[in-house]
Amino acid sequence: LKIWFNGVTKFDGLGTVTLPAGSSATVNFPTLILPEGSTTVKVAIDPSNVISEENETNNERTQTLTVASTPTPSNNPPTADAGPNKTSKVGQPVTFNGSGSTDSDGTIVNYSWDFGDGGSSLGAIVSHVYSSPGTYTVSLTVTDNSGATNTDTAIAIITEDQTTPTPPPTTNKPPKADAGNDVKAKVGESIHFDASKSTDADGTITKYSWDFGDDRYSDEKEPLHSYATPGVYKVVLVVTDNNGETDRDVIYVTVEKEDASPIKGVPGFEVPGVFGAAALVYYYFRRRKN
Repeated sequence: LKIWFNGVTKFDGLGTVTLPAGSSATVNFPTLILPEGSTTVKVAIDPSNVISEENETNNERTQTLTVASTPTPSNNPPTADAGPNKTSKVGQPVTFNGSGSTDSDGTIVNYSWDFGDGGSSLGAIVSHVYSSPGTYTVSLTVTDNSGATNTDTAIAIITEDQTTPTPPPTTNKPPKADAGNDVKAKVGESIHFDASKSTDADGTITKYSWDFGDDRYSDEKEPLHSYATPGVYKVVLVVTDNNGETDRDVIYVTVEKEDASPIKGVPGFEVPGVFGAAALVYYYFRRRKN
């Protein structure tokens, strides 16, 4: 018995089979594996015509066999889940969680993130810091154990950090304003204001600002000022040192009316100064009549 695959001998063996005329028999031989695709198989019994037969032309047969490839089991791709949208500030870490991704017939072997600003990372749970404000599309691509992939996206909204930076500690001590003591004066009386007792422990006072409470001001250290009407006035002194630090002090000035002007020669008789001259003339002429 001899067998060829596409003209190449695959089996060549000997055996004894006794067949009565007109009968048939089954002959078993080693299993031969056909390659994938079409193969021309030729089988010959007594290919060398060692056995004398009446018909030597019917000892072989040729047939083409087609072998299909073994189908690959179908794979369901994974389902990516990039998680919820995010809002954050510039410079603050943002955490993305893709652990909600699934694969119905296998396992997810790779998580690949694209943060939309040129940054990327690998892993189910990752963090990223954005350096500029904006709206970013974040992509997660997952790969399963069969190589199939799936992608999901989330939105990251990043805004400016409005936190006011903490100013560096200052070593400058502010000045101490001293406007003196409260004052009592008369209308029109010149008052001497003195800021010379104001001090600055670690520098110098470079500016003096007085507010006399009657819409009058001065930037002198020791100004003179008078009030035109009686009343109680709030006087504010603000001093500024060489580092721009300020301090203020407040005093009160009580301004009274002028004393009444007496009429000379009339004991105990006084009238306001504004009427003094007229009263004096009246008194003089009245005495002459008497």
